[in-house]
Amino acid sequence: MPKTSDVDWSQRGIVPNSVLVGLGSGDFNITVMISQADIIVEINGWFG
Repeated sequence: MPKTSDVDWSQRGIVPNSVLVGLGSGDFNITVMISQADIIVEINGWFG
């Protein structure tokens, strides 16, 4: 499962059609399509 650590933040990586879903551990998984999102995080000018 992709995690935020897999995104190259220094290059402002984009994860199309995905959102960052907060977990109780404080970790984040990139798992949920935008249509199902509870939280949407803006990355590099796009809602992803």
